[in-house]
Amino acid sequence: YYPLDEPAGSTSAGDRSGRLNASAEPVDQGAGSGALDFGSGVSPDGVGGALAVTNTSSGNGKALVSALTQRVTSSAFTVEAWVATPTAGSQTIMSLSERPYTVSTATVSAFLLIGPSGVASGGFTDGAISTIGLVSSAGSIADSAWHHLALVKSGTATDLFLDGASVGTDTSIISSNLNAETVGIAGAPGNANLDGLVMTDGQIAHVAVY
Repeated sequence: YYPLDEPAGSTSAGDRSGRLNASAEPVDQGAGSGALDFGSGVSPDGVGGALAVTNTSSGNGKALVSALTQRVTSSAFTVEAWVATPTAGSQTIMSLSERPYTVSTATVSAFLLIGPSGVASGGFTDGAISTIGLVSSAGSIADSAWHHLALVKSGTATDLFLDGASVGTDTSIISSNLNAETVGIAGAPGNANLDGLVMTDGQIAHVAVY
């Protein structure tokens, strides 16, 4: 669990789950032209700040990556995050992957995205770049307001929730198991399925996997 409520000037995000996971550290995507600023604005719960992301493009910027001390090894889990952005476009909010970020390959993963038209999206890929089970909202969330996204995985089904309401289910994936070791925040470094889709403009808070 990464609240992303560190004070201004911080350079990494701490895990508050009690599982002793590594801090989420910044890594470059492309030329790494961008900024990750802690202590920005007001978090969705009104207490403290959040992580502000300003990257040059979806393929050129910075993201945070954490190596999990205890892998996620289950066919049933949830990934969630709060996000606020004024910008529509393909952006990764967070990812959970089976490969370390230093190995760029197609991999089993779960993810939350902002789609090209600003829709909220979430899905699960079973390892082939062309095989992604994706669920998206009907309308755009690129309105600068805070929104809560949660992807719930159970067996071969993925359900996406936006602000507490279900927006759809996908059952097209093949693999139902996960053995994840890497969490990406504001991007998915090393995940060839989502490579290049860093977040370009907005805020992120309360990223969790359980």
